[in-house]
Amino acid sequence: FPGTGSDHIFYSLPALTQGDEITLTDSLGQEYTYRVSEVFAVTPFDTWVLDPTGDDMISLQVCTETPDDWWTIGPSLMSSGPESGRLIVRAEKV
Repeated sequence: FPGTGSDHIFYSLPALTQGDEITLTDSLGQEYTYRVSEVFAVTPFDTWVLDPTGDDMISLQVCTETPDDWWTIGPSLMSSGPESGRLIVRAEKV
């Protein structure tokens, strides 16, 4: 959200590719490592990406200007209309 510590936290998410590692740290300092298995785009109506996968994995998402343009931050992001997209990065626990 603009003006908070999470503003632009996934700004470079489009740079991730299959095989990259993601390390998350919880509030107790425990680290968890995941390896990117998928990177793809969907529309705001593709809610199936929120369904559990049954695997030990994370799904990170960021809004995009369009499903085909993963880098542009523009006015369509705030409206989340049908022309906007969602970039999905899925990673399995290592």
